[in-house]
Amino acid sequence: MPIDELVASSQQVLRDLCDDLMGLVGEEFFFALMNKLAIMAGADYAFIGQFLPDNPEVVRTVAVYADGHTVENMDFEIKNTPCDVVVKEGFKHYPHSVIELFPLDHLGVQMEVDSYVGIPLKDSHGKVLGPLAVFSRKPLKNLALAETAMHMFALRASAELERLAIAAQRQEELYFLQSLLDAIPNPVFYKNIAGAYLGCNRSYEAMLGIERQKLLGHQVDEVVPPARAQLAKAEDTQVFSSGEDSTYANEIICADGNARQVLFNKAPFYNSSGDLAGLVGTIQDITSLKQIEAAMQGLIEITVGFTGAECYHRVAQELCTWFDADCAIVGQLIGDGKILSLAMVQDGELLVGKTFAMAGTPCEKVVDDGVCLFSDGLVEHFPNSELVNNMRAQGYVGTPVHNYHGTIVGVLSVLAYQANGAG
Repeated sequence: MPIDELVASSQQVLRDLCDDLMGLVGEEFFFALMNKLAIMAGADYAFIGQFLPDNPEVVRTVAVYADGHTVENMDFEIKNTPCDVVVKEGFKHYPHSVIELFPLDHLGVQMEVDSYVGIPLKDSHGKVLGPLAVFSRKPLKNLALAETAMHMFALRASAELERLAIAAQRQEELYFLQSLLDAIPNPVFYKNIAGAYLGCNRSYEAMLGIERQKLLGHQVDEVVPPARAQLAKAEDTQVFSSGEDSTYANEIICADGNARQVLFNKAPFYNSSGDLAGLVGTIQDITSLKQIEAAMQGLIEITVGFTGAECYHRVAQELCTWFDADCAIVGQLIGDGKILSLAMVQDGELLVGKTFAMAGTPCEKVVDDGVCLFSDGLVEHFPNSELVNNMRAQGYVGTPVHNYHGTIVGVLSVLAYQANGAG
């Protein structure tokens, strides 16, 4: 074939490949890319992999092509493999004798790999995420074309891996924040500026007798009686127009059939640009202590519209105010029996990143038994806790924080030097 025809043919193949993959995302994109690269190179195998978050020596595949089929993902140690060279040095092509070059690559030996081509996948900061590789029991075909395609789509594959990682992290933060809301005993809800529900906690679900997912996106007049809905909409409008909090009393009929006199507290919240984004509300029995209600409202207001460190700091600060306590900790379980403080406020000072052993502490009891309260005698209950003894804390309130799987991932703790401080 003349060189100009060959170039035109290659360009058409690459254009077709781009067209085929353009509308695909996530797993669908990864699987399609591996399939097409393997076929293009006449290869037996192809995969995209990324390092485990806590172990850069192990790669977990996100898409694997083997002998004409998509197969299950797997983990493998990268040491002594051609992928190890790729992630350290960049694009590599081994046209033959891969087993002889990497005799300790047990998976490669098992798969009888003879030829290999691979390229590192890097995020937007230049950090290597993992390898993209195509390999075979026989010499690869159309190598120049396959190499061009790999360079073209390595950036797209890297961006997709990074997007999915960010989305997963964001989802974990949302579940963590939802757990904070669910740990609060009073009903809590929040709406967008159109008045549609964005979310609520378990107490609000129980009060209405409606599951959260069935509540999302609906207006209040779709879920509560007309008279109550009319008042609620009027108060929502007042909050949105004035930008100020609103407190009003009302009688509600709960899902259990009981009528209760309650206080609704509603306050506006804003997005990161400072624009009004919606409102958050709490419901409390009208006989509840005013300061507890105010503190509860403050805690919820600071969690809506914020994520990450800013949210955790605000929660810790508000917990100290709420309980009139000396110390509050938003702690995350990090393995090996340790807790990392995402935010810790002690004597008004904000501390971040402190790590302490959980054994023999009130946090351990929270993880084992659930919500715990010690109105006094904390040092006597936990004589071997360095944290308790150094602080000479007497009062403690703690609650576990769960992820969306129901697994405990953290602990909220409030400590007070005086026995009545955390009660």
